[in-house]
Amino acid sequence: MSTQLTAATPADVAPAAAAYSRANPGKYVTVTVDFGDVRAIAATRLGVYSPTDSWGEHYWLNGNARPFTEAQRAADWQASPVAP
Repeated sequence: MSTQLTAATPADVAPAAAAYSRANPGKYVTVTVDFGDVRAIAATRLGVYSPTDSWGEHYWLNGNARPFTEAQRAADWQASPVAP
């Protein structure tokens, strides 16, 4: 489940993501940016690639921003294919 965020500046993204997270309790909310389209994605769990797929250094759960942990970043790095 995702929604487009109407964030005019990077400072507007965090409050919009927190509001979307509060509207979807128990879901992990990450923010992605593709070609200027800013989206908040709510999911039951975080994927292994969430730290690099997400905009910023945080995800939201129940309206609270939480930083990605070093363990999450390491799992992301180890799961990513290495170019020859």
